[in-house]
Amino acid sequence: MAIIGSFRKHHAEVVAAGRAFRSQGIDVMSPPDSEVLDPSLDFVRFASDPTSLADHELQARALHRILSASFVYAVLPGGYLGRTSGFEMGQVIRGQVPLFFSDFPPVDLPILVHPSAVVDAATLAGEVAHEGPQVLRKGHLEVRWPMISDDRVG
Repeated sequence: MAIIGSFRKHHAEVVAAGRAFRSQGIDVMSPPDSEVLDPSLDFVRFASDPTSLADHELQARALHRILSASFVYAVLPGGYLGRTSGFEMGQVIRGQVPLFFSDFPPVDLPILVHPSAVVDAATLAGEVAHEGPQVLRKGHLEVRWPMISDDRVG
């Protein structure tokens, strides 16, 4: 599984979610269980990140882990998502990775979220650990893009 969210603004909540999943024996592929080096920077780097990698290389590595996860948990205190997490969420939806939310709905990304996909981390971790992968079906978002007609005469 992977966790997305604003590591800069909501690092404590992300860490708490990670602990909830790890306590149930669930492997958290991203983010690392590591301290943020400088929370004032726009792109968060962790103490465990290789210093030889550029920000875009770290983001590519993180996105690979996120899209390889069995499911993704979005930590959204107050509905805040942020730019990088918004990009990641778009890729998760496009990749049809089961997606769950700590809060409902994300305020800075207008998507339809089913109430069954909004659950606190400890509850979801317990369900996944005890009920197995069928729980993840609740996190599949049905994305229906509206039909847009172009009535302009060309």
